[in-house]
Amino acid sequence: PIQKLIESGEHKYQLLQHKPYQFLLSSILAGAYLTLIGFVFWSIRQAFSADVPLGMLLACLFFGTGLCIIILTRLELFTSNVMYMTVSGLS
Repeated sequence: PIQKLIESGEHKYQLLQHKPYQFLLSSILAGAYLTLIGFVFWSIRQAFSADVPLGMLLACLFFGTGLCIIILTRLELFTSNVMYMTVSGLS
């Protein structure tokens, strides 16, 4: 598992070195998706009263699905980049 983190960090570093605009665009797009996901999460949560657990369940399911979409589209989240590049840099 650590070896995969190291390889992924090296890949992200190479992408940053050779295609900085693609890396930047991917990061901006991930931030935009996360903002949209957060807004919809908040909207779903506010649509239901605090006594209805269904609202929180739907909001959490949507947020989890949104994060999966970000991961599956291989967008660059800052938090994951920090983890990958730190592990690969320390190795």
